[in-house]
This record gives sequence, structure tokens and C-alpha cells, in this order.
Amino acid sequence: IIAALASLDAQGTASPREAADWIERLEVSQNPGVAAVQVMTIHKSKGLGFDVVILPEVPNDSIPSAQYFDVAEGAGWITQTPPKWARELIPEMREAEEAWNASQRYEAFCMLYVALTRSKRGLYVLLEPPAASQDADKPSLANWLARSVSSDGQPGTVYQSGSPDWVESISAAILTRESPAPPPLPAAVPRRERVAPSSLKPREGMARSVSGTRFGNEVHAAFEQVAWLDGTRPALPLNEAGRKVAALLEIPGIRKLFERSGPDVELLREQPVDSIVGGKWLSGTIDRLHLHRDGSGTVIRVEVIDFKTDAVSDQDELLLRHAAQMDAYQEVMGSAYPGADVVMVLVSTSLGQVITL
Repeated sequence: IIAALASLDAQGTASPREAADWIERLEVSQNPGVAAVQVMTIHKSKGLGFDVVILPEVPNDSIPSAQYFDVAEGAGWITQTPPKWARELIPEMREAEEAWNASQRYEAFCMLYVALTRSKRGLYVLLEPPAASQDADKPSLANWLARSVSSDGQPGTVYQSGSPDWVESISAAILTRESPAPPPLPAAVPRRERVAPSSLKPREGMARSVSGTRFGNEVHAAFEQVAWLDGTRPALPLNEAGRKVAALLEIPGIRKLFERSGPDVELLREQPVDSIVGGKWLSGTIDRLHLHRDGSGTVIRVEVIDFKTDAVSDQDELLLRHAAQMDAYQEVMGSAYPGADVVMVLVSTSLGQVITL
């Protein structure tokens, strides 16, 4: 293949597309080998010879298939083919289609000839029994073969020539060298399991209704619309979740989180994170992330802000539920920004409070 591409490249005009087409049409002759079973297309077997050939899937598709007749040509003209009803009305188109049909049948016979002449000693052709409704004159390779040996379509041997036990007269091949033992397989490497930090929280007593889950998703979506309150006023949705977020933003402790403390603070919302922590693949999404940079652009402080819509009675209950998740995010951010101060913040929408870990 490399040599063929070098020859093509030497022409100096080949494009990548032409090179791809060249490789697709490339035919590489090869020795069929000794004491080997090979599976190949009929086209690839052209020019080769084998002791035994088995043809297990002789096509039964009609030849030709009019759906592939898309270009018609004649003396001095060429065109895309119109619908069948139009082709039947135009004499030149009928002649072009008849010529195309003949060429398709000829090519099919040539392919069948190649398939039937690759064998040196034994040729075995396996045909599917025809459907009960199949036309006896169906123009297909399988039907042509079956008709040529007077097959009645019943399972069994329909034609045989020569001795079926010819293999008994062939001496066993002597191996000139022993086949090398296959290399040992390396020890299996366990596949890392994807763990979402949010799945690390305890499940006891946390059953939520469908409506509660939907409301929680809507609150998160509303918070995602909020950038900095000292900038453009956020366009909150006109639903219960939007009104809830608007009310929360009036609470001084929560509002302060959305006020930009300086020009060197980068805001990321719904930020995907992936990291290997303790041999586990942690993958999740941080609701709101603030990256504080110094004059050189180095991140010196990271604020991970997570909105929680759990219906809890106090801060301790919320921390018990989500401490493991926040610890995982803290470790991920610590590895991503070594040396930076990582601060974890929970915003409880039910309590209306900010909890800094």
C-alpha cells in the first residue's frame, strides 16, 4: 500500500480524496498460504487458487436491480435516469437501460465464474432453499445455479461430481517448524467505574417525589441564568422556581455570592469535571465555580458553589447528606489548581442560608 501511494504521489496531482479512492480500488496479490483457512470476498480471490473452496452465501438478489440504474448514456449523450415510467416512453432511454441490464448480467456471470474456478480439488456450493413464492425464472446467481443442476428446491445434495472422499488420497502436510506458543496475556486491568460525586451522599430518608425533583431541576436552571448581579439583570423564568430564586437573591448572604469582587474572577456555570481520585473516576457537574486569579493569571482561590433544594430542618442535616460530595469536589479542584485556596459553599434554598465548609 505504501509503495502504491508513493507511485500515486509521484504524479504530483493527487488529492487526499483521490488517494482514498486509489486505496479502495487497489488490488494486492497474495499467496493463499498453506494449511490455512481464509475468508474473503469473491473479488479478492481473483487470481488465487485453493485446495478447497466453500461458497456459503451465493446472492439471491435479482440481476439487475433497477434501483442502481442512476446514469444512462448513449452515443454522444449522458444523463441521470428519470423515473421508470418516463424511461419506458423514451426509445433512447429504453435502449440505454437494456444495455445496462446486459452489462450487469455479464458482470454477475463473470463474478460467478471467478467464484467457481478458484478450487483445485473440492468445490462446495451452499444454496438456501428458495421461497415458496419465488419466481422459477428469477434472474439471480443462486437461482441460475440451482436451475443449472435441476434442483427442485428441496434440502439435500442436488449435484455431485467426482469422489466425495478425495481428501483420503491426500497426504497430511508435514510441519517444517512448530508454531510458536501464543504470548501470555497480561494481567487484567480493572476498568474504572464512573462515580458521580452526587451519588456519594447517604440514601436513607432522602426519597423525593417526582414534583420535588422537577422543582429542584427548575431552581438549578434558574440559578444558571444568573451571572453577576452588578451587571446585567438576570432574566429569571416566570414560574415558581424563578420567583423562589428571585427571593433568595434578596438575602444578603446569598446575594453576596453573586456580586463580583473584582475583575480577575472568572465565572463558570454548570461546569463538567472529571478526575481520577483514589483510583476512581469521579465525573460530575459543579453548579457554579468562581476562579480568582492574581496579576500573573494564576488561580489563587477556587469557590465551588452548590445549590441544594433538599427540604431539611437545619444545616447539620444538609451537611450530613452532602459532605462526601463536597469533599470529592474539593479534592478534584485541589488537584486541578494546586496551591490554590479551595472553598466549598452550599446554598440551601429551603433554609435560605449559605454554608461554607
